[in-house]
Amino acid sequence: MVDLPVTEKSSRQLRRAIFSGAVDSKLDSAGRIPIPENLREYSEIDINGEVTVTGIGNAIEIWSTKMWKKIQNDADYEFANINEVKG
Repeated sequence: MVDLPVTEKSSRQLRRAIFSGAVDSKLDSAGRIPIPENLREYSEIDINGEVTVTGIGNAIEIWSTKMWKKIQNDADYEFANINEVKG
C-alpha cells in the first residue's frame, strides 16, 4: 500500500477501514487456517463451499470462489473503463 501520512485524518480513516477486519492466523495442528465467523460471513465462505486464496501485498485473502468471481468481474468492468495514459 502506498504510504499514507498518519497526520491526515482521511489517511487514518482509510487505514482503519482497510485493516480493521484483518486478523493474524496460524495453521492449526491439522494444517488449517482458522477464519473468524465475521470474516467467513463477509467473504461468503460456507463449510461445504469452494474457496479462492489470493495474494495481496504481504498478506493473503480467502474468499468464497463465487464471491471472488464477482469481485474479479467488478474489477474487470472498472479496469475496462480506465482510459489509457499515453506518454
